[in-house]
Amino acid sequence: MMEDVPTLLLDEVEALGNSKPSESAQAVLAVLNAGHRKGATIPRCVPPDFAVRNFPVYGPKAFAAIGTLPDTLADRCIHVTMQRKTPSQTVGRFLQGRAKADAEPISESLVEWAETCQEPVRRAYENMHDLKFLSDRDADLWMPLFAVCTEAAPERLGELQRCAVALSGAKSAGDVEDSLPLKLLADVQNVWPTGANRMTTSTLLQRLKEITESPWAAHDLNANRLSAMLRPFGVASRQIRIGNETAKGYLRAGIDDAFCRYLPPKGALPETIETTRVNIGGYEDFRAETKP
Repeated sequence: MMEDVPTLLLDEVEALGNSKPSESAQAVLAVLNAGHRKGATIPRCVPPDFAVRNFPVYGPKAFAAIGTLPDTLADRCIHVTMQRKTPSQTVGRFLQGRAKADAEPISESLVEWAETCQEPVRRAYENMHDLKFLSDRDADLWMPLFAVCTEAAPERLGELQRCAVALSGAKSAGDVEDSLPLKLLADVQNVWPTGANRMTTSTLLQRLKEITESPWAAHDLNANRLSAMLRPFGVASRQIRIGNETAKGYLRAGIDDAFCRYLPPKGALPETIETTRVNIGGYEDFRAETKP
C-alpha cells in the first residue's frame, strides 16, 4: 500500500501500546515509526523464496488514540489533544452521506494548488533556516508545514509558530507526566528553594512527599530509591555541609544540567485543545469555560 504514498488515517492506535504487542501490531508500529522521514524503508522477507525486500513507508499519517501512544511513536508526532465538547458548545453534525460531496471541491482545489506550487514549496523547504524555537525532533516534524505555509499563507507564519510552540510544549510536558523518573526530576526542580545552592536528601524527600497528590509517598520514596532514579540523569548525592550540619545531599550546580537537558522550559504545562487555541490567539468560540 505504501508504495503509492497514500495518506494513512488510523483509529484506535492505543492498541499498539500494549506491554506485549502482537506480531501484527509490531509490524504496523514499525511502519509508523519509520514512515515520517522521506525515503524511509523497512525490510521484509517476501515469499516464496523469502528474499529480503525494502518496502517504502514514507507518507502522511494521522491517527487517533484514547490515552497515550507508544513512546517511540509519540516522539515522532505532532500532538493535538482533544476533548469532548461541552453542552454549551455547538458543532456541526458530521453526516457520512454528505461528507464526500462536501469534501470533493476542497480536495480538488488542494490538488490543483499542490501541483502548481510544488517547486516553490520545495525551494522554501530547502532554503529554510533552522526552527530554533523548537527541539531538534520537533523542528524536523514542523519544517514541511512551515514550507507549505511560506507559499500558501506567508502572513500566517507567526500564527503557525505560536501553534508549533504551544503543541510541542504540551507534548514535552506530557512526556514528563508519563515518565516517573522525569516526573521526579521535574518535582525536584519545583520544590528546590529559590537561591539555594544545596539541599540535604532528607529535606528533599520531605518536600517531595508534601506535594499535593504526589506519588512519592505512595511509592515509599527513600534515599536509596531517590538516588537510583536520579542517577540516569547524571545526578549523584554527596556529602554536603549546611551550617553546622553535614549530611548526604545534592548540589544545585550538579543538577541544573539535568534540568536543562531533560525537562521542558519551566511553566510548559499540558494543554487541552481549548486552551491551546486561546494561547495561539484564535477561535474565540472555544475559549475555556473558566476564562472571562
